[in-house]
Amino acid sequence: MKARLLHLYRALARRFGPQAWWPGRTPYEIAAGAVLTQHTAWTNAARAVAALRARRVLSARRLARLSPAELARM
Repeated sequence: MKARLLHLYRALARRFGPQAWWPGRTPYEIAAGAVLTQHTAWTNAARAVAALRARRVLSARRLARLSPAELARM
């Protein structure tokens, strides 16, 4: 079953190409947006991702350096 699904997935990917259905410029940004969306409305999650991008802290390392107060102010 798994091999059949993988074959189907690859055939569809070849036929239709990347779908880019989840917005984001980098894989980390996509992951952050997905996590944030689980806890709030998409509009708020998108706003939060945009704020992180504007402050250039949209990476695990840079986010870890922020204090909770700094993060809350964003």
